[in-house]
Amino acid sequence: MKIGRGCLFLTMLTLGICGQEAGTGQKDAGGAHAPTEALERGRALYVISSCHFCHGVDLTQTAMGAANLMHSRVVGADTNGNILGPLVKAGLPALQTSMPSYYEMTPKEIFDLAAYIHYLRQIGKYAELMAAELPQGDASQGKSVFDGAAGCSKCHTAESLAPRLKKQPNEQKKQLLLPAVARPKEGVAPNAAAQAHSKFTENASPKGVSDLLTYLRGLK
Repeated sequence: MKIGRGCLFLTMLTLGICGQEAGTGQKDAGGAHAPTEALERGRALYVISSCHFCHGVDLTQTAMGAANLMHSRVVGADTNGNILGPLVKAGLPALQTSMPSYYEMTPKEIFDLAAYIHYLRQIGKYAELMAAELPQGDASQGKSVFDGAAGCSKCHTAESLAPRLKKQPNEQKKQLLLPAVARPKEGVAPNAAAQAHSKFTENASPKGVSDLLTYLRGLK
């Protein structure tokens, strides 16, 4: 679905999501405003394409058998729309939901839409993990997460990271799941570190978080 600049701008005005309002936390029929203009473009596409009718404004709705995108492994494996893009363009006509094909959606629109979906997943999974009661952690498994799945070792050494975690359990989780570098900022494109943190938060389980924290807490 190709959207002209003028059409997109007028639609954003109608939704009440002009750039200066982005990130205010206000809500409309399309959900809460996103913190940057780029993410607002993705939100406009999500609403214009009627994604929210089946998947909900927070990705968890499963109307007519639609997938719960908050916990979808397919979405979790996506990077910049490389998996979501072909699905969106092809549609899923054989499913109960009969998801239409958006074959005219441009690569830029796919990128913006995917970025917004990942943003919703990050904040949704962050809320879930912060509220979750963490099980007993396993330090050896946490080291594997640090060196492997989470990709922490690409930017940090465990010994340098451990002292930066505060003593309060909730503060440790916050710093792990949503550090300052991972928070969207206007005019700042997500770098590799921000993308890595977002990917970890999107796909983390309470057990994985507990294992990683247990490993880091055990280091001096």
